Amino acid sequence: MRKFVLLLLVLTACALPAFAQHDTDAYFGFAHETGDVAKNGWNLSGSYGFADIISGEADFGGYYGSHQHSGNSNNTHTFVFGPNIHKPYRKQHFAPFGHILFGFAHNHDGDRGGDQGSTAFAYMLGVGTDFNFNSGWAARAKVDLVHTHFFNDGQTNLRVGIGVAYHFGK
Repeated sequence: MRKFVLLLLVLTACALPAFAQHDTDAYFGFAHETGDVAKNGWNLSGSYGFADIISGEADFGGYYGSHQHSGNSNNTHTFVFGPNIHKPYRKQHFAPFGHILFGFAHNHDGDRGGDQGSTAFAYMLGVGTDFNFNSGWAARAKVDLVHTHFFNDGQTNLRVGIGVAYHFGK
């Protein structure tokens, strides 16, 4: 799985300059997800602007934790896509955004009578803001509600993220 994530990062980094004529951004940061098992991890996203305020967004994340009572691992990976509504990036120091993203998530739980995994539909509803340093770089803070349905049990958790974004384009 780590090789797949590394390949995805490299391909994304190579492809983004081709979209530089549009408002396009790339983000990488730290993420914390709440739930029965609190997890820390990473979050990578990119968006492609279709209009001044509308982008298509792809968001990938990995969150890693362990059960307190047993110490067994509980890891989740998310792969979601959807629309992002935002203020134009370069016109202000603070550029808020909101998104609703749909896709799937995979959970690997070492505390369910052995190693077990579950893949399920997932969606995220979230908001955030970019704190622009200049026309390219920004610090990003965001909060998402993440809904999944692992092991026939629905969960809605909070994901908080902070990181760095780079805006390509105009």
